[in-house]
Amino acid sequence: MLVAIDAFLRAPEGSPEAAAAVSSIVAALSKGNSSFLSVVEQLGPQLTHTDPFVRAKGVGVLSSVLLECPPQHIAQNAVNVLVRFYVDRLEDQPSVGEVLKGLNALLKRELVSSQDAELVASSIFKHVAVRTYQQTTRYVAFEIFDLLLRKQLSAIRRMGPSFVSDYMQMMEGEKDPRNLLLAFRTLKLIIATLDYAKHAEDLFGIVFCYFPITFRPPPDDVYGITADDLKVALRECISATPLFAPYSMPLLIEKLARVSGSAKRDALETLTACAPVYGADALLPHSEHLWNYIKEEIFKTADDHNIAAAVAAITAVTLAFSTATVSSSSTKSPLETFLDLAVKDSIHNFKDPELKYGKLSGKMLVAAASACDPACHHVVNAVMPPLLEQCRLRNLPTRQKHLLEVLVEFLKAGQEVYGLTSVSAMDMDDDFLNPILSYKDRLFELFMAATAASSQFMPLRRTGIRGLAALLMSRQLLAGMEVDMAIGQLNNAIVTDPDSEVRQEALRALVAYATAKPDGVLKLTFPAMFSELPERAGTSDLAHISNILDAILALSGAGGLHGHGLQGLIQRLDRVGVLTDFVELDLQYAEALSTTILGILEAPISTAPGAVLVDNKNTISGLAEGIIHPVLVKTISAALAQQEQLLNHPRVLCVWARILGSVMRSLQATHQQPLLDGVVAVFVNGEVSAHLPDVANSAGVAFAPLEAGSPPSQTRLSVLFAAIVCNCRPDVAFPAPDLGSFVDALILRAVHSADPTMAESLAKCAASMINKMRNDAEITTYVQRETVAALHAGMSAGRREAAAHRLQCIYVASWIARALVVRSHPAGYDLSSEILRLLNAAETPQDAQGTVDFACPQAAADAVGIIVHSPDDGVLTRKSFAIVRLLYLQRFFSHAVPFLVQGFPTASLPTRRAYLLALSHLLKDVPKTVLSGSLPQLFPLLLFSLSIPDPGLKLATLETLQALLADCAPAIASRVSSVLEALLDMAAGPATGDRDPMAVRIAALKVLGDLPKKFEYAQLFPHKLTVLARLNRALDDPKRAVRKEAASARNRWFLLLGRA
Repeated sequence: MLVAIDAFLRAPEGSPEAAAAVSSIVAALSKGNSSFLSVVEQLGPQLTHTDPFVRAKGVGVLSSVLLECPPQHIAQNAVNVLVRFYVDRLEDQPSVGEVLKGLNALLKRELVSSQDAELVASSIFKHVAVRTYQQTTRYVAFEIFDLLLRKQLSAIRRMGPSFVSDYMQMMEGEKDPRNLLLAFRTLKLIIATLDYAKHAEDLFGIVFCYFPITFRPPPDDVYGITADDLKVALRECISATPLFAPYSMPLLIEKLARVSGSAKRDALETLTACAPVYGADALLPHSEHLWNYIKEEIFKTADDHNIAAAVAAITAVTLAFSTATVSSSSTKSPLETFLDLAVKDSIHNFKDPELKYGKLSGKMLVAAASACDPACHHVVNAVMPPLLEQCRLRNLPTRQKHLLEVLVEFLKAGQEVYGLTSVSAMDMDDDFLNPILSYKDRLFELFMAATAASSQFMPLRRTGIRGLAALLMSRQLLAGMEVDMAIGQLNNAIVTDPDSEVRQEALRALVAYATAKPDGVLKLTFPAMFSELPERAGTSDLAHISNILDAILALSGAGGLHGHGLQGLIQRLDRVGVLTDFVELDLQYAEALSTTILGILEAPISTAPGAVLVDNKNTISGLAEGIIHPVLVKTISAALAQQEQLLNHPRVLCVWARILGSVMRSLQATHQQPLLDGVVAVFVNGEVSAHLPDVANSAGVAFAPLEAGSPPSQTRLSVLFAAIVCNCRPDVAFPAPDLGSFVDALILRAVHSADPTMAESLAKCAASMINKMRNDAEITTYVQRETVAALHAGMSAGRREAAAHRLQCIYVASWIARALVVRSHPAGYDLSSEILRLLNAAETPQDAQGTVDFACPQAAADAVGIIVHSPDDGVLTRKSFAIVRLLYLQRFFSHAVPFLVQGFPTASLPTRRAYLLALSHLLKDVPKTVLSGSLPQLFPLLLFSLSIPDPGLKLATLETLQALLADCAPAIASRVSSVLEALLDMAAGPATGDRDPMAVRIAALKVLGDLPKKFEYAQLFPHKLTVLARLNRALDDPKRAVRKEAASARNRWFLLLGRA
């Protein structure tokens, strides 16, 4: 103990040695080898030393130990002694900082009694001039009082009003933002819990002197305190009590009159917070001034944030006036007086609704109407008749549009007060009737007419649709035939309107209504949409079909309508899928139907607030029987048919594989198991009639889709088998007596398959099953089997006649390598090493004539892409329940880079392309922070890749360079000359030769434009004239997008100047 105390006293404050000494003391106390009182005794010489700083260091030992020691190891008698000791030491000025830390530690652990808490508070006020100490000590003092108010309130209340005055004195003049945040929070507690009435004016003065907040955090601020944090905390104090109103309102009025910009926004936001607390009586004497200053700010400012704050203030003030009591002698209530001002100053502006004042007047009145029922009645009844009269008189589409926009906003104000269609009547008070109900018929007529207008002025039709949407979503307004007519009009807009924005507006309206009331959309919209889908594409407009399918997709995700959307689409696909004389348009139509079904299955299901919630997982799981079995029946029937059917086309089957995968992923293991058993029995054993008796097979053809000798119409279905097998959960048992032998068979079939689709499907199945084996030991045992050895041998084969087999082995091995690498199994790195070595396999002639085959390096580079990229169908990702370890990409990157760096310099030019292609695959997926560590090794490869005439490779490299500029520009600084030359060749074209594609030119110019922002002037200035001259050529580029990017880059280089 003495050794640890001595070590702490000798160590610098905050050093690791001091922390270690404290830990040693705490360990002794925790084990019962010592007590706090014995620590105090052993510190006796330091605590009574004549040197004040030695005394402070001794107190620091006690406080540091208290902060670290668990409360159960601090005895109550020790707490009493420590409190008395600390209180006595408050008069020792050099020790005050450490004393306060110790008291803070005791209060945090709730070890201090009520009597001692009162003693602590009174002693700090009496003996410590808190304002004279440094920031950290003041912060601890504020924290102590915050703890006392939260945990020892009874003790503070016994101190009476003196506590409030003493705390104000302590806080006066505080400027540090950290301390102020805490002080404001404590003031709120004081106002909420103590009797402060006698000090209300002084308390307000202490608070309001900080208004408005002008704090700006320094650039290197580590505390993260923003001006908004302080503004909110101060606003909560000012609005904490109505007793501040007599002092606050005149000052807020003064601020509204004199300040501008963010200070005025602060005043408006503070007024918004204060209005409901201060009440109508405090606001009434200032009502005219309030309205004039708020109106002036809305009309004159160009700041949208200030306008929003002013509009919110109108709503808050209106709501406050609605609570005022009306005297018997008064002809008008305070609310009516205030609203009359608003109506009088605004209504005449609606004669020119397209002008600025017309729009802003609508905003103000809508804000007032949305406050409460009385305000809504007063404003609507005053404004609606003249507005409707203006609509009758103004036939010009532009003016009609602006007037209808104001009406739409009033409908939304009614929704704020009286609720949405989706809200249950039990949640709203039906005694309040929406005043718009009196004008509903005329509004409905106006919006229907605007939506159906033949005018070429699209904004008018869009505003009409918004109006119908607002009517549909408003409680108490539309019912019965009116709802049907509105939905019918929206349906018509989606189907027939030539403008995409109008169609999208109508669709958004129907989706919003469907989330609240799906029955109307189900009855009217779905039939209208499905009637637009033809039996077959034929000469139909595919763009129109695409719009209808997008609408069905959006509507199916609302209000639990997904089942109805799926059912209708599947029925339509059934009719298209059996076509045998199909053309390309029919195929595109079937693809679009299938893709929409996939979108419905993968999209989240939304419901409106107050509507019945729909469980997406449960509903999709319930559709499994209605999707998987029928799909298998139809696709197998098509595969066994004598004539090829549309449903059996590879492009359609590819989408349906993703659909089956999506459904499988939604199922739990207990539901997946019987499905997997049945699929294996059908696809592997050919037991079609036993498991799928509805399959049509009039010719009695055997079904063997996984056999290499089967016709393509059957082998194509292997993608469906893979979709089900690869998306099973790891705890689903595969129905095979020997799993290893079954995986062997899949690998062999994949290697020897002439059908690329079948080879990919079987390779994915084998890889997925290997990845989901129970443990690493089982995988280790499997990779030692002869089949895997044969795969290695096939990749190493050097005979030209075995080239095709070699490429197939590389392809299959790449999927198995991915299965192992994502699981971080060592065998995965062994297999990927062999693949990486094949990047330079073409360096050896493949036949007696010395012919070199470069297909193998290309296949090896593609294999690297398979290993690192996550497939679109989710196979071998967490999405399909694969076992994926953290940081596997980083580990594989570190494993692969040495092969690329060592092999690239000695490789021939054609083989170098394979190295660069493999590198581009790595660069797309590996985090740039990982890449930056290997940049010195990889940079020569990156530069060389910019000279290869491969647009895809160049784009990948340019994306990497742009990311590196953002994350690690200093690492590129030494090579900036080479980078500039390569970029200019791509951006402006070389002196001779063809230009790069437009996408490459634009990407190169973007990187060029980023360089002046990332590098020092001295690094780029020597190249400035050359860059500007070369960019002049890019300014004459035939493509406008390139010229625009070139102008932007040239401006940045032109403004590259040295620091003054």
